[in-house]
Amino acid sequence: HDPGIDFSLKGSGDLHSKYPAVQCDISINNIQPNSLHLAKTNIAYSGNINIDFPSTDPDNLQGKLLIEKSVIVTDSQKIAVDSIKLIAGKTDTSQYLRLYADVIQAQLQGKYKLTQLASVVNQLINPYFSTTTSDSNNVKAAPYNFTVNVDVTNKPLLKTLAPTLKRLDPIHFAANFNSEKGWNADLVSPMIIYGEDRVQNFQVHVKPSSKSLDIQTSVQQFKSGKSLALYQTSFNTSIADNKINFILNVHDKASKEKYNVTGLFQQPVKNKYVLSLKPDDLLLNYQKWQIDKNN
Repeated sequence: HDPGIDFSLKGSGDLHSKYPAVQCDISINNIQPNSLHLAKTNIAYSGNINIDFPSTDPDNLQGKLLIEKSVIVTDSQKIAVDSIKLIAGKTDTSQYLRLYADVIQAQLQGKYKLTQLASVVNQLINPYFSTTTSDSNNVKAAPYNFTVNVDVTNKPLLKTLAPTLKRLDPIHFAANFNSEKGWNADLVSPMIIYGEDRVQNFQVHVKPSSKSLDIQTSVQQFKSGKSLALYQTSFNTSIADNKINFILNVHDKASKEKYNVTGLFQQPVKNKYVLSLKPDDLLLNYQKWQIDKNN
């Protein structure tokens, strides 16, 4: 008997197919990774885990994972975690993967293959800015049409993990991906106050078109203690033909323009990158600057 690990497991499975069916219940009375030489810090975990997947085929995943009564104990605190549930399944027209946890809820739904999501992400960027070193690395993904939604809310667990977190308004991320019609994504975070740091109305909007990938990033106010304060800050980019045109614009508390930096980041040949600033619009700490056009 090892005092660093104490659990019971009851389960069954069907191993006749390539992707076996799995069902098991795990009751963990105590796991101490440091006693097992898996971690240097003192930490202990207990909880119940239920796994029930009639199909473990990642492209046809069906089943559920349920983690309940989790308790994490460290030298300084004891953290009770609400249930964590992961559900995978399908309807007549689509499939889905849903996560329900204490501070986060997320859903992937539509027509997709989990094994090809990395290729999908790569193909979202490559038409505008090549990220692969060889065309042979491009794996063509099957037709897809799916959405991703993620919501983060302020719950007591966050306060336990981050004691100096004073405020976190609900954060929302939503994206649509369609192999024929393109894609878009939006992130909105109304307010985060962490210690003496403050981020107000942070937003990211991604809007691809047939010619360019446009990304608009803005924050109404960013403060870090008493040393840094930014207002009405925006960072907008337009990506096309292995070139990233960008504009950084910052105002002061009175809405007067304080910084403006316009530039170009490009990849003239694969794995070679060039950064240059546009001299006509350079503003640093209210002062206009003149720089060489061939910088």
